[in-house]
Parts: sequence; structure tokens; C-alpha cells
Amino acid sequence: MRGVTAIGLIAGVGALACLVGPTRTEAAAPTLPHHIVGPSRTIEPGETVDLRLAPPVEGDPRRISWRVVSGSGVASRGRYSAPFIVTQEWTRATLRVVRKDDAGVLETIAEETLRLHAGAVPGADACLGPGQRWDEGGRGFVQTESTDDIASVLATAQPEYPAQARARGISGVVPVHALVCRSGRVLHAWIPATDPPQPELEILHEAALEAARRYAWRPPTIAGQPVAFHAAMSFRFPPP
Repeated sequence: MRGVTAIGLIAGVGALACLVGPTRTEAAAPTLPHHIVGPSRTIEPGETVDLRLAPPVEGDPRRISWRVVSGSGVASRGRYSAPFIVTQEWTRATLRVVRKDDAGVLETIAEETLRLHAGAVPGADACLGPGQRWDEGGRGFVQTESTDDIASVLATAQPEYPAQARARGISGVVPVHALVCRSGRVLHAWIPATDPPQPELEILHEAALEAARRYAWRPPTIAGQPVAFHAAMSFRFPPP
């Protein structure tokens, strides 16, 4: 009886296979020609990291663009900047690199998911005021109402003139942009792109950023409540 039962089961399975048909195999995802090389560790809130493509892309670099397609943060020119606040739900950010061909068609050439550490830059949780919210990238804000007045500076700071720049006789003006919280404290400062670029002044950048972070501000208000704002400063080297 046992042998008959086994034969019956095998026959039944064969009939079922004939009825259902062959199993469909899912098509493998296409292999992209490049991959994004970045830090293997988790990225901290507000941190900016350098990225590169491997192998390097030949041709006009202006045809290459970097995008965040899932999660938050900002990607541009081989750099990724994490949002100031990273929630437990969004500890991944997927980046995609695309290239435009001669016909204007976009081709995806690389894609990678970065790991983010949940948390916040100190002060970011209470940075925004009434009627403000963080944008999709988590590094800027959206404001629904106009301010009743303008910001003013309460205290300035002079930058230190780096010894290496002094020895090489490097001088110039370094622009700095900043996101200032409703408390009047600078949450984040950065060097904006200039046209034409000024690579010879990069040795002065950190000194200019450190000075900008020491500024104190009286923020603008909406309905009597202080709100966050963007500020622009410039620092001359050597300092006056």
C-alpha cells in the first residue's frame, strides 16, 4: 500500500505541474555601468560626505547629475548632505546618478543607498518658528507667511587668518551663507558656489565658516514670534 500511495502522489504532482505550467523566473535588474563609492559607516545628521563614481565617468561632467530619489538630504556634484533631523523611519537615503546623452535622454548610470544615523543636529528640533517647516531635503525650510520685520546683527566675529595663507600671501573675500534659527544662533554655515570658481581661496574657507558660526542675530518675526531665516555674510582676508 505504501508503494502505491507514493506512486499516486508523484503522479498527482506531475499532473499539477502540467496544469500550472513552468515556473516564471523574474528578470534580473540591469547592471549599471558605475557604482557610487562613499563611506561604509552611517552618516550623521547634518553631515556632508564626499562621493565618487567608480569607474570614473568620461566626458563632460556637466552632463552628470546627482539626485536623492528616496529618503531625504541633498545630493550635488559628488556630495551628499544629510538632513538636520533624521527620524527612525528615514535612516536610508537612495542616491541616483544620471547622464544626459547628445539627444537629451537621461540614463541612470549608478544608484546606491546610504545609511543615516537617527538623531538631530543640536538646536535643529527647535530651530523653526511659527508657519515654518523643513523642506523635502531637510536642510532648508518652507515659510507660508512674510515676516513683519528684518533680521539684524547683534554681534560679529573676525576670522583668524590661517598661517599657511599668510605665508603664501593669499588674500580675497570669502562669501558665507547661513541658516539661522529663531534663537538667533547659526545652525549651519556653508560656502556658496561662485562664478567663476575661486579654488585658490579654499584655504580660507574654514576660517570664514568658523567666524560666521560665532555671529549672533536678532531674528525677524511673524505675528511677534521669532522665526528662522537665511543670512549672507562675507569675510575679507587678511582681516582688517
